[in-house]
Amino acid sequence: MAGVRKLQSGTMQGWFKHYEGHRAFFTLGRRATRREVLNAAQTLEVEHAQIRLGIKPRPDAQRTVGTLPIGEAVAEYLAWGSFQGSRGGRPWTPKNRQTRARHLAWWQECLHLRILVNVQGILPQVERVLQGLAQAGCASQTIKHRLTSLCAFTRWCARRGYLADDPLVQRTPVQVQAQRRRRALTLLETQRLLEQCRPSRRLLYETALLTGLRANELRQLSLDHLDIEQGALRLDAAWTKNRQAGVQPIPATLLVQLYEAGRSGAPRDAYRRYGRTKPTPAQPLLFVPHDTATMIATDFQRAGLPLETAQGVLDFHSLRVTAINLLMSQGASAVETQAFARHQSLQMTMGVYGRAHAGRMSILVETLAAALQGPPGCAPAVHAQAVGETSPTPRRAIAREPERPTMSLTGSATITGAHTWTACGEWTFCAAVLRSTPAASACGASAKEAG
Repeated sequence: MAGVRKLQSGTMQGWFKHYEGHRAFFTLGRRATRREVLNAAQTLEVEHAQIRLGIKPRPDAQRTVGTLPIGEAVAEYLAWGSFQGSRGGRPWTPKNRQTRARHLAWWQECLHLRILVNVQGILPQVERVLQGLAQAGCASQTIKHRLTSLCAFTRWCARRGYLADDPLVQRTPVQVQAQRRRRALTLLETQRLLEQCRPSRRLLYETALLTGLRANELRQLSLDHLDIEQGALRLDAAWTKNRQAGVQPIPATLLVQLYEAGRSGAPRDAYRRYGRTKPTPAQPLLFVPHDTATMIATDFQRAGLPLETAQGVLDFHSLRVTAINLLMSQGASAVETQAFARHQSLQMTMGVYGRAHAGRMSILVETLAAALQGPPGCAPAVHAQAVGETSPTPRRAIAREPERPTMSLTGSATITGAHTWTACGEWTFCAAVLRSTPAASACGASAKEAG
């Protein structure tokens, strides 16, 4: 006889008599009521009784799996993901597992999924649900995340033979439209931020600008990640966003400051005062608070920088955008910029993070117009006939590369070619500017006046 009982977790578990004679148990999810589970158990028991009496044929393997309760299939999927569901067979992060579980529970409630066979032919229903979310004002990125969780589950079921085919394989991808765009700081704004921010946060901002690391990646840095010989930071695959280990070169001066900060124990003491509950390294290099938005907004206001303009908004991740764009202004190639940002695709680096400089674009347009018009007061055709040329040859402007100044940062360290003078009339980004030592500031000012 079919029945239902309540587990210690609060989930209702039903049972029925299998056509092979043993008792089978199942669950329909944590939100299923006792009445729903009991109705499902009675329905299954009637079907299995008809199979046992010969009224219905014995189901094959595919039909047997189709009667599997959706809750058990989801639990098996989440267990697989926690073990090897990420890239390269690595486990999911706890946050990713929690998000997938929440999304799948939401889909079970919206689509009224009870057993695995209910997943077949759900594409029209899924599209109607997504349309309802869009009409309710839900962000396109949120809609995409919910659809991705369901598609990953159905694809996993199809690959393991639980479903004959993936019911969502013909879906239309959700086009993500950014509601806000981050802007990159200019060089003068970057210098102003470093001068006006709190001294305890200056090293954090410098590291973010010179490495392009994200907030959580900066939070995981410890003394063990400093490579003194290569002058770089070693990134672990356990906490990088792309789940791949890497090496990020850093300036020698920044390497020394990070080493001193880690040895002093000041970041560790700051975490203790902050009362952070999440695990942190034993010897962290930097103190990165959980609420980076409040921290960066306070320092931006101290520096007199607006948080939102027509070009976009500013937050902590804008420092990564700034680092990528300032590196490109130094003449880095597209491949080098992609390697610095640690992106899988060049479209992400250039299309999402790349920004066009309005002042430089104006100068480039003027240069193009001057090249098309030719030198003033010169007729190329008349000149060609005078010298005996059969066809006029336009004169090409030859730009001489400006000399690169030599800057002395400290008494023993000298960097040559750290700055280049751009057509926009400003110094491009370099590590020496961010140090803002007295010697560097004086040298930079004298070099700019000489230019």
